[in-house]
Amino acid sequence: MATDYCVKAAVLGLLRRGYKVSLVTDAIKAVNKEGETEALNEMKDAGAVFTTTEDIITT
Repeated sequence: MATDYCVKAAVLGLLRRGYKVSLVTDAIKAVNKEGETEALNEMKDAGAVFTTTEDIITT
């Protein structure tokens, strides 16, 4: 999934609608490396919680 396009739009939309969002960061990749940091920061600032596949499996 494209971090800087699809994922960002979905995450921000869900957060605006009041959903809690956990983003599995090792399951996404940016189309443009330059936009990746900005997109991740924007999602985190909006309230997304970052996690990894391993964190989910071991929890």
